[in-house]
Amino acid sequence: LALAIPATAGVRRVRFTSTGDESCSPGLAELEVIGFYGDDEGDEVTEGGTLDLLARFFDTDPTEMHTATVDWGDGEAASVPGSKTGGNGPAEGSHVYLDDGQYTVEVCVTDTAGNTGCDTLALTVVNAAPVINQRDIDLRTWQVEAWADDVHPNTPNWVIEDDGKSAIQTVNAPSSVLLSDFPAFDTRITGSIEVETATDDDFIGFVLGYNPGDMPTTDGGVINPDSDFLLLRWKQAEQDGTPPGMALYRVLAGSRTEIARAINLGDVGWQDFQEYHFAFELNAYRLRLFVDGVLEFDLAGEFDGGRLGFYNHSQERVRYRAFEIESLVLDEGQTVAFQASFSDPGSLDTHAATVDWRDGTLPSAGAVTTSGATGFVNADHPYLDDGLFDAELCVTDDDGAVDCELFPILVRNVAPAVEAGPDAGVGAGLPFALDQATYADPGSLDTHTATVDWGDGTSEPA
Repeated sequence: LALAIPATAGVRRVRFTSTGDESCSPGLAELEVIGFYGDDEGDEVTEGGTLDLLARFFDTDPTEMHTATVDWGDGEAASVPGSKTGGNGPAEGSHVYLDDGQYTVEVCVTDTAGNTGCDTLALTVVNAAPVINQRDIDLRTWQVEAWADDVHPNTPNWVIEDDGKSAIQTVNAPSSVLLSDFPAFDTRITGSIEVETATDDDFIGFVLGYNPGDMPTTDGGVINPDSDFLLLRWKQAEQDGTPPGMALYRVLAGSRTEIARAINLGDVGWQDFQEYHFAFELNAYRLRLFVDGVLEFDLAGEFDGGRLGFYNHSQERVRYRAFEIESLVLDEGQTVAFQASFSDPGSLDTHAATVDWRDGTLPSAGAVTTSGATGFVNADHPYLDDGLFDAELCVTDDDGAVDCELFPILVRNVAPAVEAGPDAGVGAGLPFALDQATYADPGSLDTHTATVDWGDGTSEPA
């Protein structure tokens, strides 16, 4: 129970006064009820906001005790504390309204002689529009896993800045990751990394497709036997036979195997006090990774879904900053699995959602589920051609209030696959007909041209 709350809670000051009903309450002379909110006065509160009431009453008999009840008008009622010094006393209560509408609030105070005085307030609860959540990355919700991969006297120390946009690992310590709280799959995620010291020359990097428990931890955690993730390690200088440069490893049940080195940075170490901008695109069968806008890895394979994490091994003062989910990512011909969340303080509202995919097709309805004041939207859509599309999600509540947001979707081009047909032979000087060649392209809206290289130094359009 509270007498006053911050303005952001959506409470309005309400005031009404009663001199009591002398026919039924001869001992109760006055009842005054006041709610507080900044300097505003009125009889409105926004759904999801709190109405705070303080009832002050006077009783001509200063020796009597009192009880108080509030009927909030929405089917909820409560007994509230009441106390008295001499003939004066307060009774106070707070209530959250979960849906908009017109409500009558009734406050009643009863003394030990059975006398009761009541008064009412006509209250308007105003509808609040749903708000679609942006895909901002807040590092304050991430968790640290320190790996039990070697013996080291120090403990990793990840420091998250107050705004949640930057994190720094400050000490020379064994391997650890700062792990996201969301799946980093079918997305393009960007951000920067910088070593803010000239001390040491060890490993910085990232994990992709990682789940909690995928490596043994220093607190005795047991490895997930089905762990399968990607580890990007970037070494500044050669040490004990380990070359400098950027390499990608696949880690299966804790066993690490190098699968590729970066196209341009494979043998190039990072530099002190230089910020590098990374972009990751990972789905079930393809990884692309860019550093400062330059493609360093483009790998086909079968990759498991999981989270993104910042990786550090034996390197102090490494800062990761300004990470964001830039877009959803898929290849043409694939179906995007769209997901988004929204909030609505009117937790009793119902909602509908539509997604305009912005590819020339008609908008489609999204499936909406809610849990309290939080809602979720899921929708699927095939993209038949490559491009960057700003899909628009709109969520509308049952009072017609709506919120819309754009969600970039990057659809990558896929090269056509050509099948020239079975091997064949032909006599010298005789014509050969290439009539069994076929091709397939998942981008069904693409247009194509074809050429044939006959292998004898000549070629021509097909």
